[in-house]
Amino acid sequence: MALEDWIEQTLPWGQVASPVRAGRINNYAWLIVALTGVALMCGLTFVASPPSMMDPDSPSYLSWSAIRTPGYPAFLSVVRIFDPELGHLPYFQMALLVAAGAFLAQAAARLGGPWWIWLLMGVGILGNPFIWRYAWKIVTDSLFITLVMVFLGCIAMALRRRPAGLSWLFAASVILGAAILVRPVGYALLGVAPLIGLVWHGRRWAAVGAATLPAIAMLLAVSSWNLVNKGYFATQLFDGYYIGKHDHTLPAISPVNLSMDVTTVEVARQKNALLWSTVVATIRHHPTDYIYHVLANFAALWTLPDVSSAESARIKIPGFAVLLKDGLLFCLMALSFLLVIAVAIRPAASPLLVFTAVAALCVNANHLLVALVMPALPRYAMAMWPGLLAMIAAFAAWVLRRDGCDASPIDRQLPRARVG
Repeated sequence: MALEDWIEQTLPWGQVASPVRAGRINNYAWLIVALTGVALMCGLTFVASPPSMMDPDSPSYLSWSAIRTPGYPAFLSVVRIFDPELGHLPYFQMALLVAAGAFLAQAAARLGGPWWIWLLMGVGILGNPFIWRYAWKIVTDSLFITLVMVFLGCIAMALRRRPAGLSWLFAASVILGAAILVRPVGYALLGVAPLIGLVWHGRRWAAVGAATLPAIAMLLAVSSWNLVNKGYFATQLFDGYYIGKHDHTLPAISPVNLSMDVTTVEVARQKNALLWSTVVATIRHHPTDYIYHVLANFAALWTLPDVSSAESARIKIPGFAVLLKDGLLFCLMALSFLLVIAVAIRPAASPLLVFTAVAALCVNANHLLVALVMPALPRYAMAMWPGLLAMIAAFAAWVLRRDGCDASPIDRQLPRARVG
């Protein structure tokens, strides 16, 4: 072999070997992310002081309350088979996070792009301390984030095989159904279905069916069971609506009724009816105020106002950093809208760009549904942390691919046929 050929195939900037090597490293993205996650899990276990496992919402999950969807209580019941006292629950939840992060990184890496982008994405997801903090608690956040990552990974696997790949869409829908049964905000992710229908040219209705019917079937099954056994057709009796708790309607609500402890299905139904009536009253009599609150909450879920220089901030940073943070996140919010619009206009776009739009749509749909009914708490924004990083990583990979810095999965095989 000539010296110049050896250099071309060995050094990072080699025109022939670089795509091949990138493809080989992409094949091990899952392993690198998994090892990083395990290292973080071990480090946090031995160094950090774990928070209390009990949260104000924890008792309602442990008791299968009617105001909770049954997914997380069922998960706790499965864990109790091996760990009756739930003493090792955090390790189960952390292990699932690591496995899901590795799967998402591997599935996204198969779409192409520089190998280091997907490693940064996986490490960025698992490197968020709030992700690990939720794993230590008996709350739905950790399991829901895990399911969101698996959902996005299944979508990535399906996009790589477009217009085939319906089995991966089916799997994504099953995971979505489980996510909804863990946390009702998962309903927002059904908004991905119209985009799936647009980009699956030639098999649009089959793709939409595969992406939605399994989830809908699971929800109907649970709702039917609740109707037969508890008297209501829903996955849960919703509780905690903040729409009707604005200043306009709060005086009209009895504080006694608002503070009712949900101990039985009947009490839950009464409180549910009361809160729904206040919701309708607020929207009907003060629609402008309601729309303002929704828009303010939506923007807050993107910009995280609790990260600021204020004395009451949960995370305090210098004033100039607040401006940089707000500017960056506003730009990402605008980009997320543009990506979805671009793919809707040009459905035959690159799988990388479509995956970017899917992740962006998941983030925006989650934030909109939360903003419609709840305040903009950081934990509701953190649920979409994997989606946000997937959007950024896939967009960066798409830009670099267009600039010729990487080759497609098919192109990676071409240099092997080059001789001499």
